[in-house]
Amino acid sequence: MSTLANMLPGNQPIGIQKSTDKTTNQSYVWVQFEDPLAPAESYPAREAKESHGWVKDTDDKLLEIDEKIIDLNSRVGSGSLNQNEAVTMFKTLYKAWVDRKHELVPTFVEVKITGVNSGLDVASVVGSIIKFFTDLPSFTVGYRFLNTMKLTLKNEGHEGVKSFVYNYFNLQGRGAAMELFIPKLDSDEFKEIESQLMLVPMTKQINKRLKIYYGAPGTGKTTLAMAESENRCIVCHSSMLPDDLMGDFKFIDGKPAFTPTALVIAMQEGKTIMLDEINLLTFEAIRFLQGVLDDKPSFIYKGQTIEIKPGFQVIGTMNLNLGDQVFGLTEPLVDRAYALKEFKLTPEMLAESF
Repeated sequence: MSTLANMLPGNQPIGIQKSTDKTTNQSYVWVQFEDPLAPAESYPAREAKESHGWVKDTDDKLLEIDEKIIDLNSRVGSGSLNQNEAVTMFKTLYKAWVDRKHELVPTFVEVKITGVNSGLDVASVVGSIIKFFTDLPSFTVGYRFLNTMKLTLKNEGHEGVKSFVYNYFNLQGRGAAMELFIPKLDSDEFKEIESQLMLVPMTKQINKRLKIYYGAPGTGKTTLAMAESENRCIVCHSSMLPDDLMGDFKFIDGKPAFTPTALVIAMQEGKTIMLDEINLLTFEAIRFLQGVLDDKPSFIYKGQTIEIKPGFQVIGTMNLNLGDQVFGLTEPLVDRAYALKEFKLTPEMLAESF
């Protein structure tokens, strides 16, 4: 029996007991993550021991997590970990354990452990994130940034968050500042923030209509975007205005008729369209595009109601650097993207030149 007693806030014991079925020679682990005197409503009991708050683990992934918790207990006992470090590590392991339990038994109900998964102070977690990013001048953590960072952490993990943060600022022409800031994302402080953020439930995704692919010519960004947009494309240039993106009224048989662009048709049909060299658009066109990329179902343009069907999205492609000049995007536009990806040349790509 291995017990992490008094480690968690509230002095709630954790029990883990390894055993082997003598008939089948199969290893299993009994796990208890709560006070055994008050377990009745927590775990659905299937065996006598489970009625006392114990759960039997036989799944390989669960056994792997259990081993890590046993190792954690040993490190606490030896004094190589303090309580705060141990609680932080246990939170991650416990969440992985619960997630796997839900995969195997969708009706599984986990216990509430004080300081781990009950009474989570979400505002405090957000406050830690705001404080962490105060080192970046002229930036305030906003609604969209936070939502997309959480989405990225959920889907891509720590490395995905690092890429998101770097690309978010690099696309605005602030890459030099990020060279100094990015190493901070590997700090214990930020990893603790991530472990807390992982416990925050996510019920909505704010950004849904914009992805940005950027990189040097020949890196494959345009090819991928063309495939994803089924060859729907508008090539942007530095004199484009909102009318060029939307279309205009033309006289046909003496009567005014609205002639939509490929962008408007993509909105009306709920399709994906590529805006190539999106960073060359005029400020007015970008401001207009920001409004289109919000989650509104329709808007009025020159007296014409434009419906936006679900599924509509823009993939913006661009070369950030032209010579020694940087042609970045505005923060409000980057802020509306749910995916930011940098494409880089590889030796394999360059080998194709032969």
